[in-house]
Amino acid sequence: MPALPEKVTLSCQVSFYPLGQADYLDPINRVLALIEGSGLEYDIGPMSTRLTGESGALFGLLRRISEELCPACGYVMTVTLSNVCGLE
Repeated sequence: MPALPEKVTLSCQVSFYPLGQADYLDPINRVLALIEGSGLEYDIGPMSTRLTGESGALFGLLRRISEELCPACGYVMTVTLSNVCGLE
Protein backbone atom coordinates (compact mmCIF):
# COMPACT_ATOMS: atom_id res chain seq x y z
CA MET A 1 0.00 0.00 0.00
CA PRO A 2 1.44 3.43 -0.90
CA ALA A 3 2.41 5.83 1.89
CA LEU A 4 0.07 8.72 2.71
CA PRO A 5 1.50 12.01 1.40
CA GLU A 6 2.80 14.40 4.09
CA LYS A 7 0.64 17.29 2.82
CA VAL A 8 -2.75 15.63 3.30
CA THR A 9 -4.77 17.56 5.90
CA LEU A 10 -6.62 15.38 8.39
CA SER A 11 -8.91 15.87 11.34
CA CYS A 12 -8.32 13.59 14.30
CA GLN A 13 -10.17 12.93 17.54
CA VAL A 14 -8.01 11.46 20.34
CA SER A 15 -9.02 10.08 23.73
CA PHE A 16 -6.31 8.90 26.14
CA TYR A 17 -7.10 6.61 29.08
CA PRO A 18 -4.31 5.69 31.55
CA LEU A 19 -4.76 2.23 33.07
CA GLY A 20 -3.85 1.11 36.59
CA GLN A 21 -2.64 4.55 37.66
CA ALA A 22 -3.42 5.96 41.10
CA ASP A 23 -2.47 9.40 39.71
CA TYR A 24 -4.16 9.26 36.31
CA LEU A 25 -3.96 13.04 35.79
CA ASP A 26 -0.17 13.08 35.38
CA PRO A 27 -0.14 10.96 32.18
CA ILE A 28 -3.12 12.90 30.79
CA ASN A 29 -1.35 16.21 31.47
CA ARG A 30 1.80 14.87 29.77
CA VAL A 31 -0.25 14.00 26.67
CA LEU A 32 -1.87 17.45 26.69
CA ALA A 33 1.58 19.08 26.95
CA LEU A 34 2.74 17.13 23.89
CA ILE A 35 -0.39 18.20 22.01
CA GLU A 36 0.01 21.85 23.01
CA GLY A 37 3.65 21.82 21.88
CA SER A 38 2.95 20.05 18.59
CA GLY A 39 2.15 23.09 16.47
CA LEU A 40 -1.09 21.41 15.34
CA GLU A 41 -4.46 23.10 15.65
CA TYR A 42 -6.28 21.55 18.60
CA ASP A 43 -9.41 21.86 20.72
CA ILE A 44 -9.28 20.16 24.13
CA GLY A 45 -12.67 18.84 25.25
CA PRO A 46 -13.83 17.05 28.40
CA MET A 47 -13.77 13.58 26.80
CA SER A 48 -11.47 13.95 23.79
CA THR A 49 -9.24 16.35 21.91
CA ARG A 50 -9.72 17.33 18.27
CA LEU A 51 -6.59 17.89 16.20
CA THR A 52 -6.22 19.22 12.68
CA GLY A 53 -3.09 19.30 10.57
CA GLU A 54 -0.90 17.67 7.97
CA SER A 55 -0.85 13.90 8.15
CA GLY A 56 2.91 13.66 8.80
CA ALA A 57 2.74 16.00 11.80
CA LEU A 58 -0.40 14.31 13.11
CA PHE A 59 1.00 10.79 12.92
CA GLY A 60 4.30 12.07 14.33
CA LEU A 61 2.47 13.39 17.38
CA LEU A 62 0.61 10.10 17.89
CA ARG A 63 3.90 8.21 17.63
CA ARG A 64 5.54 10.58 20.12
CA ILE A 65 2.69 10.11 22.61
CA SER A 66 3.00 6.34 22.28
CA GLU A 67 6.80 6.21 22.53
CA GLU A 68 7.15 8.69 25.41
CA LEU A 69 4.36 7.25 27.59
CA CYS A 70 4.44 3.54 26.73
CA PRO A 71 7.25 2.53 29.14
CA ALA A 72 5.86 4.60 32.02
CA CYS A 73 2.15 3.85 31.87
CA GLY A 74 -0.36 1.36 30.55
CA TYR A 75 -3.01 3.09 28.48
CA VAL A 76 -5.71 2.90 25.86
CA MET A 77 -5.72 5.62 23.21
CA THR A 78 -8.61 5.82 20.77
CA VAL A 79 -8.02 7.72 17.54
CA THR A 80 -10.58 8.62 14.87
CA LEU A 81 -9.25 10.10 11.62
CA SER A 82 -11.08 11.85 8.81
CA ASN A 83 -10.09 13.64 5.63
CA VAL A 84 -13.55 15.27 5.55
CA CYS A 85 -15.14 15.69 9.00
CA GLY A 86 -13.97 18.72 10.94
CA LEU A 87 -12.25 20.28 7.94
CA GLU A 88 -13.41 23.47 6.24
